[in-house]
Amino acid sequence: MSNYKKINEGIVDKFIEKVFSIAAKGKSNKVLKDLSKKDPELGKLINQAIASGAAMEKKLKKMSPEDREDLVQKRRKTFGMD
Repeated sequence: MSNYKKINEGIVDKFIEKVFSIAAKGKSNKVLKDLSKKDPELGKLINQAIASGAAMEKKLKKMSPEDREDLVQKRRKTFGMD
């Protein structure tokens, strides 16, 4: 029988945060490619996250500077950035 380590929510959160930070930076990391090969379902989700990030960036670039600034100022408290 396999012995699995108990994984708490903190570890899962850190893992997800790291995956999204790599995806947000636009770096196609070898680790993400390896994960995609080992777990195709997780790879599909990672690719969707990367595509969503690219779509958000495209939308934000189309906005006027005033609209972008307004959006950022309104959402700072929502995301705990103040």
